[in-house]
Amino acid sequence: VNDFVAEFVGTNTLKCKIIGRKNGFTLLEAGKNVKLYSKDQGTPGKEVMVAIRPEHILISSEPIFDHTPNAFCGLITETKVQGGFVWLTLNIDGLSFKAILTNNAYELLKLKEKTKVFIAVKSRDVRIVS
Repeated sequence: VNDFVAEFVGTNTLKCKIIGRKNGFTLLEAGKNVKLYSKDQGTPGKEVMVAIRPEHILISSEPIFDHTPNAFCGLITETKVQGGFVWLTLNIDGLSFKAILTNNAYELLKLKEKTKVFIAVKSRDVRIVS
């Protein structure tokens, strides 16, 4: 998969730098304050493209920092309803991510634009693609 295809099908892509290995994970720097852990292997110092599928981004109105290293606080900057789903554009420390929820989940969480949310991504869902 290349980054054009990933973006075309709606996958989030980020340019990252591999900054090391920690406890069996590859540690990536996506922005000044955004570090991601991936199960994929990588060479420290290398610039890579990372893909995260929108449906793999977990959204909560409460902190979810307990057991995942990829947990962040963000802001919903845009919402778009498509059928039974709501697409969210999230801002995490200046980086833009797309996530998707069912209409029911969106309503249950009482989300809307400009809402602060807590976001988590499992390390196995942070994929190094180049």
